[in-house]
Amino acid sequence: MAVVLCGQPHADLCPPPPFPPSLVSENRAGKAGTQALAAWLANENISLEQFHAASCDLDLEILLKAIAGNRRLLEQTLTTLNISGNKVGG
Repeated sequence: MAVVLCGQPHADLCPPPPFPPSLVSENRAGKAGTQALAAWLANENISLEQFHAASCDLDLEILLKAIAGNRRLLEQTLTTLNISGNKVGG
């Protein structure tokens, strides 16, 4: 399954920096891809309603730390999170 990012921008937000899709190869993010994705998700300007990244070889410790640090994402925009099939520590 591929990393799928879905969302609608809010009028009061600037667009987040682009996520480098080249870091996700054949649905396998690995540590470098997880770190890049985490940096992107940590941006306070991001507005996502759904995040689907099942079985993408993500390091959940890194990813969840970034999501937890983005209060706006957690409390206001993110309604669906699917990270099944990934492991702590990648």
